[in-house]
Amino acid sequence: MQTPSSPAPNSIAVLKWAFLGAILIVTGVGFFLGPHLEPSLEDDMRYVFGGVLFTVGVSSLLLVRYVVLPAMASHSGAKPQAIGTTAYAFAEAPATYGLVLAIMTAEGWAALPFGALALVGWLTMSNYITSIQAAAPVDFPRL
Repeated sequence: MQTPSSPAPNSIAVLKWAFLGAILIVTGVGFFLGPHLEPSLEDDMRYVFGGVLFTVGVSSLLLVRYVVLPAMASHSGAKPQAIGTTAYAFAEAPATYGLVLAIMTAEGWAALPFGALALVGWLTMSNYITSIQAAAPVDFPRL
C-alpha cells in the first residue's frame, strides 16, 4: 500500500509569495492595459460597478477571514495547505476585480485601489496563517 507523498515543507511559503506575485502582476496589467482599451460602461455605471466590486471584495475578505478560515482551522482533519490556499486565493480576488474594472472602464487607475485591498487581504491572511501555525500542537506540521 502506497502512502501519498507529503507536500514540500515550504509549500505554504511558496503559496504566500506566489499569490503576492499574482496580486502585483494582475494589478500592473490592469493599470497598464486599461487606458488602451475601449470602455464598455457608461459614465454613471462605471462608478456603480466599481463600488459593487469593491464592496464584494471587502465583504469576501472579511467573510473568509472571520468565518471560513476559523471553521477550517477548527476541523481536526484540516490540512494547512488547504487553509493556506483558501486564504491566499481569496486575498488575491480583489486584484482580479480591479483588472475587470480597468478593462470595462478603460481606466487603468481603477485597478490600483483593488490592488491595495488585495495587499491588505494578503497581509491579513498571512498573519492569520502564521498565528494558527504558532498555536498548533507540536505534532502539527509547521510549514
